[in-house]
Amino acid sequence: MNSDGSFTEKHADTATGALGEFSMAGSITAPLTMGGYSNNGTTYYAYALGTDGAANVSGMQIITSAANNQNSGRPTLQIRNTWRGYEYSLNGANWTGCGYGDLKLYVLYFESQPTIVTLNEKTIGTAEDMTKNFKYTVTVTETVTTYKRTDTFNRNISWSGSTYTLAGTGTPYQSGSSTSAPVVLPNVNLADREQQAYTLFYIKSQDQLVRDIYSTGSGNNKKYYRDYTYTVTTQTITIVQSTEDEFVTEITEVSDGAAAQNEHKWVYTTSANSDDQFVTYTNTHTPLEVEVHLGIVGADGTITLCDDIRKAPADPEDPYYVLSLDLGGDEKIFLREIPSADLYEAEGYGFAGVYYGTHEGTVITAEGPVSSVTYGKVAMPNIHELYFDGNTSNRKGSYHVYYLYYPMPKMVYVKETSGGALTRISGSLDGTTVADTITYNGASMELNGVTVEQEQRLSVTEDTFAINQGAGFRVLPRLDDGTEKLFLLYTKIGVSGNGSADNTNDLISGSVTDSKAMYLKVDGAQVKWSLNGMTWNAFDGAEPTVYVIYKEIGYDLEITKVVDGASADDTRTFTLTISSYAITESSYAVTGTGYNTISAAPATATAPGTIVLTIRHGSDITVKGLSRGEYTLTESGGAVMSAKIGDEEQTVTDNSMTIADLHENTKVDITNKMPPIAPTGFDFDCHPFVMLLGLGAALALIFKAGRRRRED
Repeated sequence: MNSDGSFTEKHADTATGALGEFSMAGSITAPLTMGGYSNNGTTYYAYALGTDGAANVSGMQIITSAANNQNSGRPTLQIRNTWRGYEYSLNGANWTGCGYGDLKLYVLYFESQPTIVTLNEKTIGTAEDMTKNFKYTVTVTETVTTYKRTDTFNRNISWSGSTYTLAGTGTPYQSGSSTSAPVVLPNVNLADREQQAYTLFYIKSQDQLVRDIYSTGSGNNKKYYRDYTYTVTTQTITIVQSTEDEFVTEITEVSDGAAAQNEHKWVYTTSANSDDQFVTYTNTHTPLEVEVHLGIVGADGTITLCDDIRKAPADPEDPYYVLSLDLGGDEKIFLREIPSADLYEAEGYGFAGVYYGTHEGTVITAEGPVSSVTYGKVAMPNIHELYFDGNTSNRKGSYHVYYLYYPMPKMVYVKETSGGALTRISGSLDGTTVADTITYNGASMELNGVTVEQEQRLSVTEDTFAINQGAGFRVLPRLDDGTEKLFLLYTKIGVSGNGSADNTNDLISGSVTDSKAMYLKVDGAQVKWSLNGMTWNAFDGAEPTVYVIYKEIGYDLEITKVVDGASADDTRTFTLTISSYAITESSYAVTGTGYNTISAAPATATAPGTIVLTIRHGSDITVKGLSRGEYTLTESGGAVMSAKIGDEEQTVTDNSMTIADLHENTKVDITNKMPPIAPTGFDFDCHPFVMLLGLGAALALIFKAGRRRRED
């Protein structure tokens, strides 16, 4: 091969390799024993790959350094066919692309030791970028420089002739004229992991006698000289890569003695005993932008695009949250770099996970979930793709990424009254101002580490969230309602997809349970409910809500009974009837001593409800759970009734008294005053007819006695 890259002679041997991975190690002949070429001790050679019939080294890819020993340079060559053409390897580990076509293995011979410059292309980007060709312009400039020296001699004359003796040590060589001849080689286009090799030379000629002994001057000033010259041929290679939009280029060298002039230009000049040169152009795609959207998962599983709740991007006009990915660094894991809470502003949503997919309009078609989203290198070197869960074969570069959220379920505390009607419970901390809060005895309550309140959000995740009075999330067993401290008892629990249900019929059928246990969890980005923790059901609306249902315990009405007077009978019973339209139950709890409950009946549209008791002297009873309202107490038993509430005497008419507004626990003291015992021993109050008979007899006797006196 000549210094301009052309061939002066060519010898060839052939070896055929099958598709796939094929080792040619056993098929390569020792280079210096091939027919037609002999080794004279100064011949160098290198191996190259090229197409059949190549006439110039520019059409080849030199794959080894130059050697002059027939064993040291022979490669262990492997060839394989890939989706991007042929690749070769000299060690079975590192593979380099070498194009398409009918490849041949060449041995190139050089009459002087060459410097082989190998240009490598390395692309970092997506799979699409791996097929991109980068254009290189290569210029080789050959410079021939002449070096000369002149030696000075002394002339000695003898009878037999003249001799010349070198005066001193001679003069050093000085550079003389130079000539340069730049040659622009054909442009080369290289894709990722492809390379092109160029053979350069540094040639130094032997010293040449230009002019033998000659003289200048005359007489005693006459001097004698001899001139020598040699030439040095160097080659300078300049590689310039064309600028490509969306790519950043970096040049790296393996060997010393070369220099990158800028990010696209590399220059090297041969020198004596120089090593082979390796230069790599790394073209890295500028950071890509990946769309990251937000979606809300509805109770029916429909996912709706909701970028309006995300935090505003840097550019308010961006239609979606944009994440720039640095392709030059390590892998980027979204879930580590963008916490879910940093993506949205709206309250009341739980993070369901990262999904991938597409959307049309506001409807998202998502797949997943995935535990990690990565943009980084996949199995093939330098290829970056969007992939999930660390599975590099699960590449989703054409999909969008979605951060999905679900509406966190809320708890609503309600009071159930007749007909299943549900009303929200309110409370008061100052006894007057009613607020949408929860109180007991007028005080705010803490449970589960937080203050209990309406619309309390539950931190439901994929783990089972148990609402019960045991080890799970607990509910207050007793509350009070408004400013009146009407006591409420926790009785059952149910769920609905509607956050404003006003009747138990609005709750999901089969969800209401008096076991007071409910289980929640996120399944497939949806909040679901269960009564047993095993069978799970979806909510039927956009507002998953747990309804904690209370019933009124009401107020306590305490009644004491005293029968006083000489004719009092401690064992005598009296019937007491409590009547009110506020009596709505068929039974009420009664505690204390000295009573019997006869009956209780709820009010109707036309008649008040009643609670009928029997009481006696010494009774001290409490009727519990009475609602606020007007109550009438009527006693029968033939005795005159009086009553007090505290120290205040109450108006009693026909043995009846009225509590105009029962709105707190109230104590009524009832007294029956008995008359003195009659001489007959009868109880006047109990036997009036005896009293009347005695009075008549007495009057008859008085009348008879008076008549006798008149007669006398």
